[in-house]
Amino acid sequence: MNSPKVVLVADDYDDSAKLLCLLIELETSWRALPAKNGQEALDISRQCRLHVAILDIDMPVVDGMTAARVMRQRLGKDAPILVALTGRLETADVKRSGLFDLVVQKPIETAELVGLLDMA
Repeated sequence: MNSPKVVLVADDYDDSAKLLCLLIELETSWRALPAKNGQEALDISRQCRLHVAILDIDMPVVDGMTAARVMRQRLGKDAPILVALTGRLETADVKRSGLFDLVVQKPIETAELVGLLDMA
């Protein structure tokens, strides 16, 4: 039997991260891990292989863009699919950074979240 794919959800609103993780695990066969900030996301990425990392852009300690940059530098071609999750109305700077494979606006709908993981 194959191990489930692993997705990391990093959001400084702890309840939001946990809710997204719960939705993912209820609606898919993925294992979902929450993180409260970019530093926790980086720590988790060192401990296990991630297939997808959903990173809120505006987090304390280490923001989502910095976490994405470090993951890309450290993991190279083995980096997970990186998804920016943002409440910002303007996302051009995030898209231009080239750090993320996808940029998603908050709030994310369950169907969009499941569809995103189905493509991974």
